[in-house]
Amino acid sequence: MVAVLSYCRPDFLRRLLPLLRDQLVELKRGTEHHRAEILVVDNDPDAGVRTLARDWAVHGVRYVHEPHPGIAAARNRALDTTRDGLLVFIDDDEIPENGWLLALVAAWRRWDCAAVTGPARVEFPHGTDPWVLACGALDQPVRPNGTVVASAATNNLLLDVARIHGLDLRFDEHFGLLGGEDTVFGHTLTRRGATIRWCTEAVVIDPIRTERATRGWMLRRSYRAGTTWSQLQLRVDAHGLPRTGRTWHTRLELLVRGLVRMARGSGRALHGVLVRQVGATATGGIAIASGAGMVLGAVGVTVREYGR
Repeated sequence: MVAVLSYCRPDFLRRLLPLLRDQLVELKRGTEHHRAEILVVDNDPDAGVRTLARDWAVHGVRYVHEPHPGIAAARNRALDTTRDGLLVFIDDDEIPENGWLLALVAAWRRWDCAAVTGPARVEFPHGTDPWVLACGALDQPVRPNGTVVASAATNNLLLDVARIHGLDLRFDEHFGLLGGEDTVFGHTLTRRGATIRWCTEAVVIDPIRTERATRGWMLRRSYRAGTTWSQLQLRVDAHGLPRTGRTWHTRLELLVRGLVRMARGSGRALHGVLVRQVGATATGGIAIASGAGMVLGAVGVTVREYGR
């Protein structure tokens, strides 16, 4: 089952559904997965894409309404909809390349793992600020095929549902309106002993909208990522279990790490300004923002990225 979440963005869903239909056709031709279907989880309290999704029922689209606000609640609804088989998440603003779904399924069969993820290739609009292009806030590391990774984003993620339920794992709704719930989910999954593998052939395109291709948005995203990382360390221990007892030592460690990151970022940014090197200035700024997020996240500050 391929799950796509929607919240008041019918135009994105209208573009994506034909692409997912083609992915299902390709999968059925290449494997025996004849029951593959698309699940649309509508997180709009007013069920804004109900009619659109149901118009696609003949093409294997199933619709569910999750009125509880927050992306984590919508992802959990997708998990609750099936108890076995495979569940693949893709964001409504992504574009899967040919062979994407088939590659994910083939990788899962090859490695027999709990989850498979792949590249989300960022595409910026024409005329994007060189600072934004150089900052690296959305960069993914280059990994060999089959690499075991510590976490994964849900814009391109296959889950073995039986294993996920066996680990009693769900998306933490504390992060439902904050963002970063997928990062927390992935780290918790691997801390509980499960494996996520990297599949280089399973590629989605991530077109960055003009309103996001700005310095301000990149800095805010990096700051939010820093707060999320601190919240993860404070809520989940090294074994993927909820933390109990005092956390002062973890808070102190996060404060120190965040301050060190800010100091290094400041040095890099200053060097970039002095030598007029936009890459150093941009990456330094991103490091300052993420370090500040770690520091403030350590003392309980959060960012409602999906606030309504």
